[in-house]
Amino acid sequence: MNAVTDIKSKQYSIEGMCCPNCAVSIKNAVSKVDGVEDVNINFMNETMTVTSPIALGVEIIDKVKATGYSASTLDRPQQKEALKEESDKPPFWNMKMVLITVSSILIATAIIVRLAAMSTFLHTTIIFLAIALAGKPIARKGIIAIRNFNLDMDFLMFIAVIGAILIGEWEEAGMIVVLIAIADWLEAASISRSRKAIESLIKLAPQTATLLRNDEEVILPVDQIKKRDVILVKPGDMIPLDGMVSNGSSSVDQSSITGESIPVPKAVDDTVLAGSINFDGSLEITVTKSPGDTTLVRIMKLVKQAQEQRAPVQTSIDRFAAVYTPIVVGVAVLVATIPPLFSELGWSVWIYRSLALLMIACPCAFVISTPVTFVSGLAAAARRGVLVKGGAILENLSRIKAVAFDKTGTITEGNLIVAGIQSTNSSTKDEILRLAASVESLSEHPIARAIVTHARTNGLNIDPSTNFRALPGRGAVAEINGELIHVGNKKWFSTLDKLGKYTNLSPSSPESEDHTSVLVGDEQQIIGVLQLKDEIRSSAFDTVKQLLSDGMQKVFMLTGDNLQVGNAIGKSAGIDRVMANLLPEDKVTAINEIRSKFKNVAMVGDGVNDAPALATSEVGIAMGGRGTDAALETADIVLMGDRLDRLPWLFRLSQKTHRIIVANIIMAIGIKFIFVMLAITGYATLWMAIFADTGVTLLVIFNGMRVLSTK
Repeated sequence: MNAVTDIKSKQYSIEGMCCPNCAVSIKNAVSKVDGVEDVNINFMNETMTVTSPIALGVEIIDKVKATGYSASTLDRPQQKEALKEESDKPPFWNMKMVLITVSSILIATAIIVRLAAMSTFLHTTIIFLAIALAGKPIARKGIIAIRNFNLDMDFLMFIAVIGAILIGEWEEAGMIVVLIAIADWLEAASISRSRKAIESLIKLAPQTATLLRNDEEVILPVDQIKKRDVILVKPGDMIPLDGMVSNGSSSVDQSSITGESIPVPKAVDDTVLAGSINFDGSLEITVTKSPGDTTLVRIMKLVKQAQEQRAPVQTSIDRFAAVYTPIVVGVAVLVATIPPLFSELGWSVWIYRSLALLMIACPCAFVISTPVTFVSGLAAAARRGVLVKGGAILENLSRIKAVAFDKTGTITEGNLIVAGIQSTNSSTKDEILRLAASVESLSEHPIARAIVTHARTNGLNIDPSTNFRALPGRGAVAEINGELIHVGNKKWFSTLDKLGKYTNLSPSSPESEDHTSVLVGDEQQIIGVLQLKDEIRSSAFDTVKQLLSDGMQKVFMLTGDNLQVGNAIGKSAGIDRVMANLLPEDKVTAINEIRSKFKNVAMVGDGVNDAPALATSEVGIAMGGRGTDAALETADIVLMGDRLDRLPWLFRLSQKTHRIIVANIIMAIGIKFIFVMLAITGYATLWMAIFADTGVTLLVIFNGMRVLSTK
């Protein structure tokens, strides 16, 4: 009998990564450790996940150290401390910058010595000191690259420096070292800015909470607070845990979580989220989620997963770079060895040109262009209360040609009210409402909640029900006082052959306007009809109008309601294509039908009953406020504050992200091609090559970060 191997994953924090090439070097090294099944590195997060059936720790850390970086096992306290240490570092003045500055001064001094025709030995010694001070990281990484047979950026840089020294170009070698060090420093600073845009989420969570215990206030670490504990949050304090208000009222700033620009009023029974700020009143909050399961923590986890998710364009570029670099090295070797055999120019000239070619052709610029741009896009969305679960989703969103909206809770507020009751026999309106509420008392559907709430508001007694059965997309059935009562739509009652009792209803009353009709009947007849109405969202019309004006080809609305109600709501929202009478499985069919015409479709729903349709569409977008847990799990994108008006901005963000990535790739390859030609023909020096490579790399980084300012 074969033993079952338990595959486990362990996370590590990696210090010193500044580009994808660093991640590749570490991954190649760690993958060679015995027992390692998989290695996944996210250089934007500076984390590494190692999957192995056996316990590994020291072996992994030692292997990372051998590549020139440092690693430590990752846990939450370490992560917070690391963030604090990072924020405490001077942004523009550290030891690396001191070494770069000293080396630059030494290079300038060496040039003066040469121009003054002073000692050649002194000139060479000064440059050697400059190279030794700033070039240690280059030498270490280059030697590791050679040892691991990696034809990467570190290899190219190291060979260029050694080659310049061997052919006597000491000043060129010194300038290469200084420029590479400056480029690495600037690149690390740029990447750090993108990282901090996401890492700021971690700083939102308070470390302590005020627990109410026996009428006393006890301040405890958040990790010691349990579900159902009652905590006190005073005005101006941050809410430490998700919960429900049990006493008090106040206004709460949820902008860091939901993106809502104005404070939201909170009273008894309202839900509050960790990371929100309490404004003007004390709140007693019953904790509903453990510290490790709050909405804020789950968002942080999903954002990290999103950063690890590689978009198709990013994967394609990595594959291209893997082939590109060996080809460049091969061409450089040919330039150094073939032309001298047939040219009057000496070997040193062609070797010099090949070294310049290696510098210019370094693939760092177009490899780094996509992750920086995608992470900037994810950070920009998070700031607006929109959670996007990965660069691949942002890329897919840019290709969307049609959007399908759910009706209830998406186009409408989802807060149904009973607008009217009509009797079809001798039953009173109160009797009809009482029976309907008794059946629906066990259901969580918005229609059921509206009926039950209306009955209680009118002071009616709700009878206990037995044998309750929910009928998704149709209604519900239960026994009330031994009698089977049906509550549902026409589609359900048509299966019971009861619609003949519906003839005395005026055709214009419930079905011709924006009302939802719910039939109530026993085993013999329909006894009445409840008319429910849902207010359309104030932002729905402007959202649809903006989407269409921005180039969206078609906007649909999918609803389980009848066509007349759907058309009335759709007209109010500016939607001219309504697909009605749809069960959850019918919405999947509708999405597939839309896809057949427009290829790429996004579905916007409430994240619960729309889950199949959300999963079927290219991009599923959920309204997070109506059921955050379900929305976070189901959808690709979550509108945390139910802000429908964020959608046009979100599509603009995705399109801008896509345009910048394409521009970065074209720019990186185009500029490098020009300088490669200049290098081969002798018009590009080594220091010009470094400027070209560094300039393009920084250009694509800063261009990618423009996504953060999307309006």
